[in-house]
Amino acid sequence: MGDVSDSSRNQKRYRRTAQEISRKYMCWCGKSYGSEGSLNQHKKLKKHFRDPYEEGQINNQMEQEAAANANASATSEKYVD
Repeated sequence: MGDVSDSSRNQKRYRRTAQEISRKYMCWCGKSYGSEGSLNQHKKLKKHFRDPYEEGQINNQMEQEAAANANASATSEKYVD
């Protein structure tokens, strides 16, 4: 097939340690990864397809809770005479 010597075939491949990896790819859940592929795999496994902050889901939920709390406090003030 090719001219591969025995010494290069038996050499171990260098693997970076955890401290050597710069983790610049962040998921919205707080985890960080050293490569975009690792981040994409995490998102696929954990079903983090969309960032809820970007989609506005968190903001909408917070607004709905605030409106519900405001309505609850308004109705309780009516009965406090």
